[in-house]
Amino acid sequence: MIFSCLLTTALDIVIIADMATLMEQIDPQKLRLARTNAGFSRLQMADALGVGLKQVGHYESGYSTPPSESLIIWARQCGVSVESLYTRAAPGAFRTRKTSLA
Repeated sequence: MIFSCLLTTALDIVIIADMATLMEQIDPQKLRLARTNAGFSRLQMADALGVGLKQVGHYESGYSTPPSESLIIWARQCGVSVESLYTRAAPGAFRTRKTSLA
């Protein structure tokens, strides 16, 4: 298994296993469900991601897959783990761990 390490802030490290495989398995319905459960409109999510409203619709319909940076923002905005947005993970099954770099 290949691991990718993404530094999201000075205090957070997110490790995503075999990124190419996992990116193909993002569940568009889980994106929409996480957003709506958190009480965000598509416009609010688009603003948080720095993309257009149409792009959020593309992510939620499965027409396109959000990049890893957008997935991290999406998960944080919705209060869920990044892994819970994948098809093979149950919502809330995994939590992103914060690791101090100091």
